[in-house]
Amino acid sequence: MEEKLRKLAEKCVGWRYAPRGRDYDGGHVDCFGLFLLFAREMGFEIPDFEYEEDWHKQGEDRIIDGYPKYADAIDRTELRPGDIILYRWSRDIVNHVAIFLGEGRCITCTKNAGVVIVDTAMQPFNRRMHSTYRLKQRA
Repeated sequence: MEEKLRKLAEKCVGWRYAPRGRDYDGGHVDCFGLFLLFAREMGFEIPDFEYEEDWHKQGEDRIIDGYPKYADAIDRTELRPGDIILYRWSRDIVNHVAIFLGEGRCITCTKNAGVVIVDTAMQPFNRRMHSTYRLKQRA
């Protein structure tokens, strides 16, 4: 699994940010679109959902509300490659997702940088980390 994640991460780094981006051939994604791609590659089918680009500014906690359906909360000290890290980038709303790659690194997509690999201990990522999840076993 780690090798598969590493290869997919190498392919995606440098892709550009696009609101509700799901263009995996053209390399235009947002953080949730990137997560959906990684989940699919790991054998999980996670449903997508409709949202406006600024949904989090309206106080909607859409990301965190959906996770219990397909992932179990774990302690951040138990992170393994492929686990999910949720972040609060604004206010008190969880509005960002990253995929843990191992060795303290995760892959994510930001408006300014596009798809990048970052150190989870680096600020502001460490300070804004909200919760961590592991996808539930497939049936």
